[in-house]
Order: sequence, then structure tokens, then C-alpha cells
Amino acid sequence: MANDKPTIQRQTKLPLKTAFDITMSGMKTRFWRSMITAAGVMLGIAFLTMVFINSLMDWQKPIRIEDGYIRIDGQIIKNGFYGAYKDITVEEAKRSGLFSEAVINDCMAENGKVDLTKLYNGRYMYDHSKDMIDMRTEELKGLEKIDEKFYDTSEVDVSINKRTAKKNGVPEGIIKILLPKGTKSFKASQLAAEVQNTPLKIKFWERQRVKYSMYKDIDKKKLTDFCTKNAKSVSEIISEASGLDEATADKRDVKIVKLGEDGAKNKRVSVSVDEKDKNYNGGYLVETGDYIVISDITATYRSIWLAIMSLLVCAVGITNSMLMSVTERFKEIGTMKCLGALDSFIVTIFVLESAIMGIAASFIGFVIGFIISVCSNAADKGWKYVFAMNPVDVLQIFGLAIAAGLVLTFFASIPPARKAATMPAAIALRSEI
Repeated sequence: MANDKPTIQRQTKLPLKTAFDITMSGMKTRFWRSMITAAGVMLGIAFLTMVFINSLMDWQKPIRIEDGYIRIDGQIIKNGFYGAYKDITVEEAKRSGLFSEAVINDCMAENGKVDLTKLYNGRYMYDHSKDMIDMRTEELKGLEKIDEKFYDTSEVDVSINKRTAKKNGVPEGIIKILLPKGTKSFKASQLAAEVQNTPLKIKFWERQRVKYSMYKDIDKKKLTDFCTKNAKSVSEIISEASGLDEATADKRDVKIVKLGEDGAKNKRVSVSVDEKDKNYNGGYLVETGDYIVISDITATYRSIWLAIMSLLVCAVGITNSMLMSVTERFKEIGTMKCLGALDSFIVTIFVLESAIMGIAASFIGFVIGFIISVCSNAADKGWKYVFAMNPVDVLQIFGLAIAAGLVLTFFASIPPARKAATMPAAIALRSEI
């Protein structure tokens, strides 16, 4: 006798392509709601991108530092200039065979050792004074050719712009002195003062050259190699400056702006002086002209906190938007369930929708945040800071932005998706919006 009891066939799981097609169709139907949801993600990721991209360009503007010295600033007890090299004993100085008795005596420190930084600076100053004499002499020759009527102030102290100055033969070096960044013109009286003061500047540098003449016979390459072997480490410099401000200093982010090959300080190094940090490299040796900045850890925490809060606000907005999407699609969900759609299929539809919006919005958000950060930093510090960014770091931030957007939308879509999946078909079909 045949079994008259009906048997329930196992439901067939629909392919992912079907879920994708239904998802895209739903997003097109509710285009503007989808755009609003995506905009929330986009703004959150844009802000997150700006925080991290700015950190790549958060390097202080270079300042003038004399050869042999470094500058340390930031969250430290005693900011200021410090020698880049350790003091050496008189015996070490004599044993090197580089320095005369006069040089050693001139560089004796109070501790009875030879101040290697002062010695290095003395050799530099001899060459520098010679260069300055040559440059000022050329400028004086140019100034002497200018018609005195051009800078005569007996009647009126006229303003002179760069174009007019060049046309009348004002040397480029003098123009740079008279036109600091941000100014468009200078007064005729300023030019007259330069004509009068340039001979005095030449005499000053001639005296400097005589003063440092005892250093002229030191071999520069051998001196550089000798000083490099006796360079101070970052930790030693910090100790010399009485240590970090423990309340605010970020021990894991000591920034060093270094002197590049073209003379511009655009090479950057990040050092950790926290001995508990696995990336500790506090023994990093400084070089002449380095600008060391101790980061403010509270500023870092504030940026991270703001980024987290912006993402949380976005998550709430996405969850709310997805819940509204579920509410609007009650009958659609009920119909699909009546036609045999599994709960997992309903969940897949909403997860796919959130994932598509998350990836697309994250990409756009990254581009917007990147452009804003680059333009603002280029306007403030110059394009060399933008080009100094490591492309690998930028790609890592891009990956982080996409991952953050995807994770954000995925977890924000779980409550709405679960609600849609667990909804009885009969109740969904009876719902009125």
C-alpha cells in the first residue's frame, strides 16, 4: 500500500547571482535612499582618511639649523638647539691626526673634553663665510649699477614690486631678502638701506673668515666620517634635553625631518624611544641639521576618538536606513518567502546591498578625504611634503578605508537582515506602509 502522506521536498538554495540581481533592482528602485545611506558611509570614511593622511604629512616646517647642531621641539622638558656630536677626549682628538693644537685648544669644553660639535661648526663656518663674501660682493656689484633715482626717497618712499625690481637690475638675492614669503612689494627706503648695509655685511663675513681660518686645513670628508662615528643617538639627545614630558609625549612617535640631498629638509624618519615597544630604535644616530619633534600623544588620541565617533554615527545612520528599507519591503519579503525563499537568501540580499554601498561609498570617501588632505597640506607647507609621502603607506590607508567601510556596513546591516529573515510571510503580506 502506497504511502499517501505528502512529503515536503527540500528547498533549493537560489544562486548568489539571483540575490545580486534582486539587490541591484531594489537599489535602483530606492535610489535616493541608497544614496543617503552611502553618503553617511562616504563622509565617515572621508574623515577617517583625512586623519591618517594628515598624519603622513604631519611634519614640521624646516627651520634654519647651523651645521653641527640639531633642533628638538615638542613635548620635551627643554626645547632648543643641541650639538649633534659627543665630546671627545684630547687624546682621541690628537690620535685622529685631523686637528691642529690651535683647533683643539679653541674647542675645549668646560668638562675638559673637546667639543666636537663646535669643531665641526668651525670648519663649516670657514667655508660658509667665504661663500657669503663672494655672494655679497656680487650683489654689491649689481646694486652699484642701479640708478640712484630708483631708490631715492627725498620726495616719496615709493613701493616697488618684484617685476619692477628685476627690470631695474636689483639682484635676485636682494629681492629675496626684501620680499619675504607673503609680501608683494617693498619700499624704496628698504632698498636704499641694503645698498648702504651690503658693504658692512661683506666686512662682517671677512672677519668671520679670519676668525675661523684655523679650521681651513681640516679635511672635510675625513671630519664628516669622524663626526658620524661620534654622533649622539635620539635617546641621548632627549636625555640631554632633560627628558620627555611624560604626561603628553608620544614615546612611539618621535619625528625627525632630515636634510635631503638637494638641501631641502624633505626626508623623514619616525623613531620610537619606548623601550617596551617592539619597534624600539632610540639608538638611531642623529645627523647635523636634523629637526626632531616629539609628538603630542593627546592629539593622536583625539584624532582617533573623533574618527571612531564619526564611524559610530555612520553605523547608526546605516542601521536606521537599512531598517527603513526592510519596512518598505515587507510585502516584497513576504512574497519571496511564499515563493520558497530561504531565510539565508533574505539575509544575503540585505548583506549584499550593504556591502555594495559600503565598498562604493568607501572608495569615494577615500578619494574625497585624500584630495582635501593633500590640497590643504600643499597650501600650508608645500608640495614637497605631499610628494614625500610613502606610496606604500597611502595604499595601506586605502585598504584600511575600504575595510572599515565594508565592516561598518556589514555589522550595521545584521539587525535589519535578521529582522527581515525572521519575519513570518503572512504578517509581511498583511503589512501596510
